[in-house]
Amino acid sequence: MQEGGSFAAVVARARYRLEMTLLADACAEAQQHGYQAVLLTDGTLMPFELQTSRQAPGNPSQLLQPLNDLLNRAHSHKALVCSYIARPNSNALLSLCAQQISDMDALPDLSTLSDADLLRDVLQPGRRTSSFKPSWSANQANFLGGEAREIHACYANFGTGVGFQAEIARLEFPRWCEDNLDVICGILQRQVQVGRGYPLIL
Repeated sequence: MQEGGSFAAVVARARYRLEMTLLADACAEAQQHGYQAVLLTDGTLMPFELQTSRQAPGNPSQLLQPLNDLLNRAHSHKALVCSYIARPNSNALLSLCAQQISDMDALPDLSTLSDADLLRDVLQPGRRTSSFKPSWSANQANFLGGEAREIHACYANFGTGVGFQAEIARLEFPRWCEDNLDVICGILQRQVQVGRGYPLIL
């Protein structure tokens, strides 16, 4: 029998492949009925194995195949694609901010903080940050089939504003969706309200 970690990884990869396939099938079905698809999924778009190392495997194509298949079909059908990450623990923005400070000794310990901690008290409900490109080594045009398919991200506060109830989420999307990011955020805002803190559709 495989060890727990290995078995969990196999299950996670199978789930990821299935989700990417179902999303790709949905965009074609929507177009057949005359709709533009807005494809939403929970969790990250980039395979987890390709996020945990700054160095991409020699050939990440196999791990990226489900994502690339989705991006190919979604792009051709003019669909919007976005993933929703509740309670994100990334510290990408904190790291960028720290790099701009010359006196590193003056910084507090950031190892236990996340971007969500940084934004919780400053990002107003219904607002989002600017988008940025995550620094995963596999997040490159040559791996994903073009610059328009590179994964970008932003943070948004989908809280109600009542008592400043923050609901910080991280969104990931292919670059071609950036011009429609406010549309995506509007859809997610309504979904979070209906779902009482989490998108009902997810």
